[in-house]
Amino acid sequence: MTTLNSNVMAAMSDWLDLLVDKKALPCAVTQVTIDGKTEYLRATGFADIATGEAISEDSIFRLYSMSKPIVSVALMMLYEEGRFQLGDPVYRYLGSKWRKENMSVFAGWRGDEESGRKDVSFDTEPCHTDITMRQVLTHTAGLSYGFDPSGRGIAVDRIYNKMMVHPARHPENIAEDDPSMLGAFCDVLAEMPLLYQPGTQWNYSYATDVCGALVEVLSGQSLDEFLAERVFGPIGMVDAGFDLVANKADRMPHNYRYVPPEGIDPSDVYKAADTLYFPHLGTIMDVDEGSRGGYLNLSRPKFLSGGGGLVGTASDYSKFCTMLLSGGVNDRGERVMGSRTIDYMTSNHLPRGQGLMDMVPNPEFQYSETAKNGGAFGLGFSIVQSTQEAGLIGSIGNYAWGGAAATIFWCDPVERMSVVFCTQVMGMQPPNMLRAKLGNYIYGALE
Repeated sequence: MTTLNSNVMAAMSDWLDLLVDKKALPCAVTQVTIDGKTEYLRATGFADIATGEAISEDSIFRLYSMSKPIVSVALMMLYEEGRFQLGDPVYRYLGSKWRKENMSVFAGWRGDEESGRKDVSFDTEPCHTDITMRQVLTHTAGLSYGFDPSGRGIAVDRIYNKMMVHPARHPENIAEDDPSMLGAFCDVLAEMPLLYQPGTQWNYSYATDVCGALVEVLSGQSLDEFLAERVFGPIGMVDAGFDLVANKADRMPHNYRYVPPEGIDPSDVYKAADTLYFPHLGTIMDVDEGSRGGYLNLSRPKFLSGGGGLVGTASDYSKFCTMLLSGGVNDRGERVMGSRTIDYMTSNHLPRGQGLMDMVPNPEFQYSETAKNGGAFGLGFSIVQSTQEAGLIGSIGNYAWGGAAATIFWCDPVERMSVVFCTQVMGMQPPNMLRAKLGNYIYGALE
């Protein structure tokens, strides 16, 4: 039976303690599960640095984009029931706004590029093909996220920032049969120009929020109800959801933001113990104020973001990972999802078997939680195709994702192992180094 060497894991614990001591991280809860058994679970650091309140193993974290694999699994449960095919056009379920005839694709800024961008004046071209279900599950639909408000790297992000009015700004206008606001959100999103023709590029996007809306349409339930009934309940994810009830509010740690270092000399050389801290040379600042109100709001309508709205504990997410690695059964041996469906979801679904970098024309402007080299993309998961190109020790076929506050998970089907790492730091840099260094220790500890 595979186990973890205690000396190596003690060294990993020391490294995480160091990052907390250096104020590179406020906290860390790490769980390693092998063959369904927790082999390592440890909490270090603070839920609130200012007060000295300690983090705990059952702290409830903002999962942000680690919501995406869960919602993708929910949608594919409906695929197993024959509710849709991956080649189906999205408009069949979301309405005529999503027909190609009613959508457009960004074709360039008008006149001088700088002035066109400033004035948000742009040209479009017709959308040549309808967006499919597969494309919203793989972020190849042409949608975006708005992370580049200047529009210099991802042009439509400026249009999103200047022209898209999120329905959450006007909850009084939401229909009674749309308590999640997902229907209204998809109507607004469809009015924005696409970044590219569907299926021709990969771009991180609101696509999983569209998947959340599709879960509602296809199931006849609200997204939160479906997840509670079909995912969280059967798996035993007792603290997962879109809401944070009052008696659990003190279990949510403060949220922080990464602050880049000043005065770093690029010619500096790092030796011995300094290499454990490098390259996490920045610090963090508390940005918690106002960041938990949405979770404490239990009323509806409320925007239930399938792409980033869930909260949960490290153990909640580990149970989700164990279900996937166990072929779709929970810890009681009950079937939650088909094993072949999981295998299908965690295989490459990019067109013509391309790798992720083959479909990202401007990777320097691409924000996402995946290491792009050596990787591909399935239905809601990044996939490692080459550990050498990815620069990540592990197994070919590992699938993973992360969240905006530097949460990380990955599943290794070869080792039957999952790793869940939770902290709360927005904008952590470099974004993939935590994943890489965790892998150094954990794979080095396997015996």
